[in-house]
Amino acid sequence: MGCFGLTEWTRSRFNDAVEAKATRAFEEAWGAYKGLLASVGFEGRWHGLAVYHPGDDDLAALACAEIEAAMPAWRAAQARKKAEDKIYYDKMFAEMRERERLKVLREAEKAKALAERPARVRAELTALVEGRLWLLQPADQRLAIELAAAGDRMNVDAADRLVKQAAKTLARAAERTAKPEKPEAVARCADVKLREAVREGCRWMSTLDADRAHDANGEGWGKVTTISGHYLAEQSSLSPEQAAYGLRILHTHRGQLPPQLRGRLGL
Repeated sequence: MGCFGLTEWTRSRFNDAVEAKATRAFEEAWGAYKGLLASVGFEGRWHGLAVYHPGDDDLAALACAEIEAAMPAWRAAQARKKAEDKIYYDKMFAEMRERERLKVLREAEKAKALAERPARVRAELTALVEGRLWLLQPADQRLAIELAAAGDRMNVDAADRLVKQAAKTLARAAERTAKPEKPEAVARCADVKLREAVREGCRWMSTLDADRAHDANGEGWGKVTTISGHYLAEQSSLSPEQAAYGLRILHTHRGQLPPQLRGRLGL
């Protein structure tokens, strides 16, 4: 049986089989077509030997010839699979390394943010106290002032709560004042001079609103209008929608406006 480079067959010491030193070609064939080789009398690699049980040698020779003819295509397919597997695993390991890199980066950024949090919160609270205290209720205004005055001894968690609360209030004010009013009111506020007058009216009312509508003293904005009024007052310019909203809330407080400004506003 001279297939797969198998030569020098010797009789087995244990049974009626014959043995030859297994070759690489035989090992490849056994791996690819084990079932067919076993059906014609071959056994796999055993202590470095190929084992064959004599039987229908013509059938065995035919099977070996067909397998040898098919092996180049099998090797090519194996090479393609190996290349595809390499691409797959290279990509998989690259993605794993990238995930690990991003994880380390996130952890570093998290640690940095945690270390920088006290200074950031102090700066944000200071800016809030100095420029937008109107975003807080009177009780929280007093607390914010006290916390800002504490400097490095500031309660960071309490300060952060106030900063986040103010940010939510600011977002609500921006959303509320941008909502469309009646079309005729928005069209009227296409006039740039009227929009500027509305902004001046909001600024006037905000200067009177020191208590942020906490006391019913008839001065400044009311509880419903104070947030929106202060927000519009700090804008450098107003859109027609914002001006229409501002004109509506100024109408509620028109009695506190200077007569000349009321005239410009048509109130």
